[in-house]
Amino acid sequence: MKKHSTILCLLLCLTILCSCSAPLETPTPSAPTDSEVPVSSADSTTTTTDEAASSTDSSAADSTTTATSSGDPTTSGTSKDNSTTSARTSTTKRTDSSSTTKPTSTTTSSAKPNGSKYAVSLTVDTMPNKTKYHTGDTGDSLDTTGLVLKISFNDGSSEKVTSGYQTYGFYAKTPGTKTITVAYKRGESTLTCTYNVTVEKKTHNTPNISGTYHADKANAVLKMLNEARKSAGISELKMDTGNLMNAAKIRAKEITIDWAHERPDHDSWYTVFDEENADYAARGENLAKGHTSAESVFEGWKNSPVHNENMMSADFTHVSIACLEYNSQLYWVQLFGG
Repeated sequence: MKKHSTILCLLLCLTILCSCSAPLETPTPSAPTDSEVPVSSADSTTTTTDEAASSTDSSAADSTTTATSSGDPTTSGTSKDNSTTSARTSTTKRTDSSSTTKPTSTTTSSAKPNGSKYAVSLTVDTMPNKTKYHTGDTGDSLDTTGLVLKISFNDGSSEKVTSGYQTYGFYAKTPGTKTITVAYKRGESTLTCTYNVTVEKKTHNTPNISGTYHADKANAVLKMLNEARKSAGISELKMDTGNLMNAAKIRAKEITIDWAHERPDHDSWYTVFDEENADYAARGENLAKGHTSAESVFEGWKNSPVHNENMMSADFTHVSIACLEYNSQLYWVQLFGG
């Protein structure tokens, strides 16, 4: 099922795990500011050092926790595996409106006394300056600068309106033509009209690197993940091998050059869902690097509360897992959708 996503971030240095949003050394990703309104977010960074390698379990006795000024916990400690993890989820409400209808006007009002002057219609006199947007970077921020409305009255007169109206129907998470409804209350009448804007798909430049994806390792993680969910009485996740998998593979390449829960061009991590048409309302991301086996990375995520919350969330119904080998290191991505 599609819902809003919650944002979580955690880093473990050396063998690195990461869940949607947070730089490796500086886990302070900004929260979404568009229509994807985060219900909650947790960003944490775990740095581990030890000469022995293979386990991500950390000792509570060897860890210290401090709070940053923003209230996000930062934990440092030791473990037998060198790993960095970060998790993020978010939930979104959508009111997408796509229509190619030409601007129209309608009027709703109560009965008018005979002989009185009253408004009969509302139309767009001058279109706003901005009528083209891009997916992922505009959210619900409709720019009405320059918009001029015209109210026509029953006696043939008219007047211009530049403020005091409300707009509905703008959603920039998906490309297409969006019909914007403008409502203006004049006396006892509420008048409406519409105009169209376009949202174009924003593209990102995927890093041009040569690496190898390991489907067997990804499937091994999925098996352990679903076993854990089944034991907890939670529905198993289905592997999305289509658009969501394309998004996971893109993110795997991106974190080889920018270890963060944001894109290399600083767009939010979840824009990859829209870019690849992975249409989920509830979205989550877990990242990892440095783990050499499916067992190691899964245990690392499982032992991290924020990562495990993503994996065990009943909000998600699907997952795509990518394991990319690049420069003799494995990069892991889990993208969740619901």
